[in-house]
Amino acid sequence: MFRSLALGLATALALFAATPVAAQTTTLTVSTWVPPGHPINTTMLPAWFKQVEEATQGRVKFRVLPKTAGAVGGQVDAVRDGLADVGYTAHGYNPGRFVLQELAELPLLGETSLESSIAYWRIFQKHLAKFNEHEGIVVLSTMVSEGRLHNARHEITSVGDLKGLKIRVAGGNTIETAKLLGIVPVQKPINEIYEMLSAGIVDGAMMPMLTVQSFGLLDKLTHTLVVPGALYNSSYSLFINPAKFAKLSPQDQEALRKTAGENFARIWGGTARDGDIKAEAEARRVGNKVTKISPAFEAELRKALEPIDRHWIERAKAKGLSNAEEILKEFRAEAKQASASH
Repeated sequence: MFRSLALGLATALALFAATPVAAQTTTLTVSTWVPPGHPINTTMLPAWFKQVEEATQGRVKFRVLPKTAGAVGGQVDAVRDGLADVGYTAHGYNPGRFVLQELAELPLLGETSLESSIAYWRIFQKHLAKFNEHEGIVVLSTMVSEGRLHNARHEITSVGDLKGLKIRVAGGNTIETAKLLGIVPVQKPINEIYEMLSAGIVDGAMMPMLTVQSFGLLDKLTHTLVVPGALYNSSYSLFINPAKFAKLSPQDQEALRKTAGENFARIWGGTARDGDIKAEAEARRVGNKVTKISPAFEAELRKALEPIDRHWIERAKAKGLSNAEEILKEFRAEAKQASASH
């Protein structure tokens, strides 16, 4: 009897050992703060989610939270504190906190969001990450959205046409850009823009063309100014809670980094570029005025905005980036190179 039991137990143990143990699945919660129909939610993040799931053979999945974790401008802190596992932010929502990241917000950078996003990630990895401005989180990628100036008053054909306009800005270098051009900057989160326009609190906004469409503002922001290299840019980062990241296997950590990084910068930048093109076509279709800047106006604009580069260089040096001028030149060269390859 005991011999039979022993044989049965040995057989059971052998079968158990031969049966593969199911891999543990980790579901990461994601905080997002733009409307459901925005390309960040419909294209950018889902494309990355799919790539991560495939790269980890389903071991890492994502669940978008039903509402934003914490304040729109507090996404870095929300993820750091564990209110969500993964998030993204516009650095301009935290004035003075991400001085070095304002490099990617300077005017007249890459041809489109795609080239600027590629350049930003390369420069971030090489020069900026070591300064740890994102303390408390693990940065997975950095991205750029090209900004345009939209208003509900009149067509803009010279710097003089901008004076006195009350324009919603995200923060960062957009505030200085606005002031140099005679604009009255109103710094508010983007999810408040509809109410501000409806109430006449602002005359317009600085935001990507695709965001005007996704926020349902084509009937309110009826005039758009297009500037080569952008009148301003917005810098973003994608990040994960460090404790959550540490719990992943080294293999899955590498999968997250590989699918993020420059790959996600390309997803973000390419989607933003394509979205801007489609949104501009729709704006024209509904009768909005889209003005491409004239050579004379561009020269006037470049002269007016010269102090912005100098101001960022001074502040970046104060933060320890001693070769800030060279890095700015390198950024623009990287963007130009990326443009030539697309």
